Amino acid sequence: MATPDVRDDPSLLNPGGALTPTSSTDRGLLSPLPDTIPEPPPVRFLGLSVPRKHLSYLGDWLTAIVMLAASMGIQELEPYNRPFSPTDPDLSHPHLPDIVPSWAAIIMSMGIPPVILCLFHVIATYARREGNKAWVRSEPGRPSAARLLLHDLHHLFLGLALSFATAKLATDILKAWAGRLRPDFLSRCQWSSEENRCLGDPHLIIEGRRSFPSGHSSNAFAGFGFLSLWIAGHLGVLSGWGGAYGGGRAWRVVLAGMPLFPAAYVAISRTQQYIHNPSDVAFGSALGFTCALIFFFMYYRTEGVPRDDTPPSVAFGHKDKYEDAPFDTVARGKSGIRDGRQYEEV
Repeated sequence: MATPDVRDDPSLLNPGGALTPTSSTDRGLLSPLPDTIPEPPPVRFLGLSVPRKHLSYLGDWLTAIVMLAASMGIQELEPYNRPFSPTDPDLSHPHLPDIVPSWAAIIMSMGIPPVILCLFHVIATYARREGNKAWVRSEPGRPSAARLLLHDLHHLFLGLALSFATAKLATDILKAWAGRLRPDFLSRCQWSSEENRCLGDPHLIIEGRRSFPSGHSSNAFAGFGFLSLWIAGHLGVLSGWGGAYGGGRAWRVVLAGMPLFPAAYVAISRTQQYIHNPSDVAFGSALGFTCALIFFFMYYRTEGVPRDDTPPSVAFGHKDKYEDAPFDTVARGKSGIRDGRQYEEV
C-alpha cells in the first residue's frame, strides 16, 4: 500500500503544522524531523573522550605533517646539475640580500589570516547587536559566537596547513627536478677560469640551482590566497552577488582581493633582487593559489563557512533558505518537511 503524500492529502498536517505519521514505522522524509540528531558515541583517545567528528580530522593533520617532513627531506637532495656558460649575461646579476626573508614570508602568510578571521567574527557578532552574551550563549539553531569562532579557526588552520604543505612539497620537488639557475648564479659561483670551476660557497651554489619555481611566491599565495577566498565567500562573491549585504558589488571584490597584494609584493620582490626569473614567480604564484583553491573548497562552503556543521544562516547574518532550519538538521545535510516547510539537502 502506497504511503499517503502530504501534497495530495493536506489533512495529514495537524493544526499545529507538524506532520502526523501514518504508522509507527513510517520514518521517511515526510515524517517529523527531530530537533537534534544524536551524535555517535565518543571514542577514547589518549585517555580523553573525544567526539568522532573531531578525530576524523586527525588524518588530515597527519597528512600535512607528513608532507612538510617530506619537503624538508627533499631540500637535502642536490638539484639537477644544469650546464651553464660563465659569460651568460642572464646569470650575471649581483647577489643581493633578501627583501622579504623566508621566515617573514611564512609568518605573514600563515599568521595574518587567523587574525583577520578573528576580527571578522568580532565585527559580525557586534554588528548583529547580540552583545557580549552571544559569545557564551547557545540557542536552538544558533551556536555561541565562541563556538563558531573556534570551529572556523580550526578549519582555517587546517586548510592553511594543507595548502602550505602541498605548495611547499610541490615546489621543492620541482626545484630539485628542474635545477634551473638563478639570475645571480655567477655571483654565487665565483667562476675561476684557471681551475675551470666554481670557487664560491657550496651552499650558495646549490641554492643557486633552485630557481624554478619560486618558493616565496607559492608560500605567499597559498596563505594569502586562502584568506582572499575566505573573505570572498563571506561577502557573497563566490555564491552570487545578493549575499547578506545587498546592494553594491565592486567593494566586495576589492576587499576580497586585498590579501593578494602582500602576496604579490613578496613575489615581485624576488625578481627585484635577481633571485628569480619572472616565469619562476608566475608559476610559483599560480601553484600556491591553486593549492589554496583546492583546500578552501574542501573545508568551506561558497558562503565562507565550514562545510560540516555550520549552516550559512548562523554565520555573518547570511539570508538564505536555511535560515529557520534547526541547526543540527541543516548541519548534517538532511531533508524533509518540518512545520509545513520543505528543507532541502545541503
